[in-house]
Amino acid sequence: MVGKIVLETGDILSPPKPDESSRKMVTSESQAADDLKAKGDMLKDSSGDLIGNEESVVSEKPDESSRKMATSESQAADDLKAKGDMLKDSSGDLIGNEDSVVSEKNIPQDLIELILQRLPVKSIFRFKLTCKDWRSLSTLPRFIYKHLQVSQRRLFLHIRGSQVWQLDLETATYSRIQDFGEEIGSISHCDGLVLLSTSCYEPSTKTLSRRIAIWSCSHGECAWIPRIGLSFYDFYCLGRDSKKSYKVLRFTHGRHDQGDFEAEAEAELYDLDSHRWKTVEIIDDWITHGNGNFGVVSVETSSYWVAATEGKYFVQSFDFTAECFRAITLPKAVALSGGNTLALSPFEHQKLSILCQIADKTELWITQVGDVVNWERFLVFRGHQLIPHNPAFLIMEKMVKVFCEEVTVDRSFAKIKIRQIGQGGFEDTQIAQYRFDRPTRSCLYTESLVPLP
Repeated sequence: MVGKIVLETGDILSPPKPDESSRKMVTSESQAADDLKAKGDMLKDSSGDLIGNEESVVSEKPDESSRKMATSESQAADDLKAKGDMLKDSSGDLIGNEDSVVSEKNIPQDLIELILQRLPVKSIFRFKLTCKDWRSLSTLPRFIYKHLQVSQRRLFLHIRGSQVWQLDLETATYSRIQDFGEEIGSISHCDGLVLLSTSCYEPSTKTLSRRIAIWSCSHGECAWIPRIGLSFYDFYCLGRDSKKSYKVLRFTHGRHDQGDFEAEAEAELYDLDSHRWKTVEIIDDWITHGNGNFGVVSVETSSYWVAATEGKYFVQSFDFTAECFRAITLPKAVALSGGNTLALSPFEHQKLSILCQIADKTELWITQVGDVVNWERFLVFRGHQLIPHNPAFLIMEKMVKVFCEEVTVDRSFAKIKIRQIGQGGFEDTQIAQYRFDRPTRSCLYTESLVPLP
């Protein structure tokens, strides 16, 4: 079974066609200026911006998402043109003759990469269809991971039954992007790849069984991982090691749904390159916080989730390079809080954050990931409504945006909201409403060019 996403259609960009007429000899700096300005015009025209010709103006009002996309691409074009103006000013006014010709080869490659790294994934997919060099560039691991680091376009994914819905924070739109046809039980994310587990009915045995899959939301591809005998008490994490090799961790505190109520904890690792499972050591002196609503996040080469032992909370992690578990202590006030909400989220580059809410007080703590962990209190908020258990959230400057699903008292409808919490208070923005029929889960997702392993 292969999932598929149909990207929205958009304008097709045409690569610059050099004029075959005679070229004027100009200095190399002036040529670079001409090239950059022309490339900026080409990008700006193709991005859907108003060109100035009445015939080229679309009569229909573009939706907010398209307008945002055009603005992003137009800004990239402006960057190119501004760079060209700067070079032109420094080299003298040697340009302006219609006989001068644009040559793409003269545009500095590092400048092209710099601009493309800041474009949304959808824009890069559009551009690479018409430019062979850009298509090749977008498949290079060096460019893929630099784009992942620079762009950082974050979305919320919302799991409803067999369907995956997306909430775009930039456009405030909520839309269905995939239906897997099977009930989705858990979800985790790493570098733009999504790991999900599903439940399917086996007619031969008249029982439910579990399957796991890797899904690329951006590329619209899905690959099912071979494994029989999966338990509904299993937990799953997706991560990568230092060599950019992606792996799946499966662990359980006991397969109580398979008749063995005295089963011990076990863990194993699946390598998406070698397609093999291997056993890893696990010491079962802790329990996973959240159980069915398991909230796991990946930062660099490790996955993190909240766990508890002897009445104290801590962060349990798994290092995909060393292939081992590692416990991370929390600040004493958080570890002993027993708060209403404890949730993790990635923050900036190579940082981990934890949100802790007790009554109407919410604290955000930040730490750098690695061998040395040093938690720092980042923000403290008071006087706002309760945050749902194990929420997906995003820190933006000095505020927090939380994905909230509020179910009506009679449990007939659910409202999708973005709760923005800051020092000045909180504000709820309702995005959508739907008929509620089952518990759901959400996670923070980062768009990327990373292909399916």
